[in-house]
Amino acid sequence: MANLSDHGYILDDFSTTDNPAQIVGDYELSEGTGDLTDNCIRFSNVADGQTKSFSMAAPKSGLFGIRFRVSSEKDYDFFRVYINGTKKIERSGETGFIEFWTNVSESDVIDFQYVKDASVYKGSDNAFIERLFLYPIGTYEEYDFSGGIPDGVYGAWTIGPDPESISGYSLQATESRDYKSKSTIFRRETPCFLLSEIYSSGTQYDVTTFGKNGISHGYLTTNSALDYAPLSPDDFYFYSLHCETTGVTGYVRRLLVLPDLESDGGSAGGGASNQSSQVSGVVQIDSAPAERTVRAFGYEPTTHQLDGNTVNLSKSLGQATSDPSTGEYTLDLLGGYDQQVFVVAFDNYGADFEPDLAVSVGDRIHPSTPNGYVWECVGSGTLPADEPAWIVDTETAQTYGTASMIAVKFWRAMVHGPVTPEVIQSP
Repeated sequence: MANLSDHGYILDDFSTTDNPAQIVGDYELSEGTGDLTDNCIRFSNVADGQTKSFSMAAPKSGLFGIRFRVSSEKDYDFFRVYINGTKKIERSGETGFIEFWTNVSESDVIDFQYVKDASVYKGSDNAFIERLFLYPIGTYEEYDFSGGIPDGVYGAWTIGPDPESISGYSLQATESRDYKSKSTIFRRETPCFLLSEIYSSGTQYDVTTFGKNGISHGYLTTNSALDYAPLSPDDFYFYSLHCETTGVTGYVRRLLVLPDLESDGGSAGGGASNQSSQVSGVVQIDSAPAERTVRAFGYEPTTHQLDGNTVNLSKSLGQATSDPSTGEYTLDLLGGYDQQVFVVAFDNYGADFEPDLAVSVGDRIHPSTPNGYVWECVGSGTLPADEPAWIVDTETAQTYGTASMIAVKFWRAMVHGPVTPEVIQSP
């Protein structure tokens, strides 16, 4: 883990239980659920009709970031983040990992909440936070559009007044002629991490697109986006306006340049800066598709940072969940890794038995003495004070304390490999 320094830092990646962010409240470590790193934190003991929360205080003024994903019943169960009581994030349903960034002042109170309705369990029924970032003031550069076109910006977009922008101005373009486009690009002579806040006033057919090296990261009609990308001196980031029918205006309201994260924290190795890579496959159990956590590990050791130390070890390079209906998965590998990997599929081993533990539907508990089975909750309740004699019956649920649970066979991890990733070279 990087330390607080003049170069910006990862406040916590949950690789240890040291809790440098000094988080307090209803949270627990969730091992093996990360994407870039092994672990996340999640809300503890989520039950029907409850709101779980934990909080922290910003240790310094600067740019604060959260990398998270949500797995919940869409439009009924919500993950929310508040800063000093003002809601900044609200997400529901199944998402991939998302990054959110905002300005904070020292001692600002950052509250994380998971709001569960009175019934129905979907997905993991939780939110997973993988990383907390903080770049203190002075460690990043934010362009002030009131001073004209910034250095490194080239193209047809211009500076104009914008009351929604922090400075009152933004980089923008308007096009009202059918099937016309306007584009602009950003380049930097040194490696950096570019963060853009983009807004579009178009329609279904009149859009603003954005991305890196000609590959779109997304498009906007009448909404906004926060996009981020690592840039090398050979890369360019683009904003493009396309009018098909009635007209569109695109805005870049914030443009920030941060130190490259990988330059401080080590890289996966094996991949060039202008490539991405992936491995795909199918998970089956007894010839039937299965939902499993799937992770890729490098066969060769790579140099990276671990708890502030430089190590040369095999590294987890990506994680995904296989589709429960088809068993299919695709893993995007960290840093465009192009060497051979091993893919491992993990069953859900559940949590250790704890006296009087509250469990919800879908939670799993494994016995203190492994016997090849885990017990899955099918009726919420509380486990007994003493560990019970677990009954191996995969057809009929049993009552343990006040919880109803059923035995489920636990499958050992499956390993596939070595596999050579598919490399996607950017232009």
